[in-house]
Amino acid sequence: AIPASHDYCEVQHNAESRVVGFLPEDADEPLINYYYTTGTVSTALTHPLRERKTQLFRRRIDEAGLRAIFARPRVHTGRGYYTRDRDPWNRDAAVAGRAGAGDEEAELRARLEELDEEREAVLGALRDIETRRFEEEQQRRKEEE
Repeated sequence: AIPASHDYCEVQHNAESRVVGFLPEDADEPLINYYYTTGTVSTALTHPLRERKTQLFRRRIDEAGLRAIFARPRVHTGRGYYTRDRDPWNRDAAVAGRAGAGDEEAELRARLEELDEEREAVLGALRDIETRRFEEEQQRRKEEE
């Protein structure tokens, strides 16, 4: 109901991965994927300033957060991380044009910090999945008794 109220249509469902994907009725982005067992939402869209695709993941999103994301896919929830072009040498033209040795080092250190933050977010998502699977297994065992 939430996607339809914002003119999004379901375009994919993967029961094994427990994810449903949605696109706007009249556009090919942003793609919004909802992982319904973990409450993780990913949005894939072109960044307005960088002119490249980015993917933003938000973890443990409740119904209000889901409504906000479908209303404004770029909304910041404070509960996520993003991915972008992985080539650290492929810098924006403005940055590459003015980067000296010190700037290059600063850029690389900043990228390393981004990767550290992203790693922690991914590890957190993996822990959520492991916890969910453990709880599901415990529930199955109870039902079998």
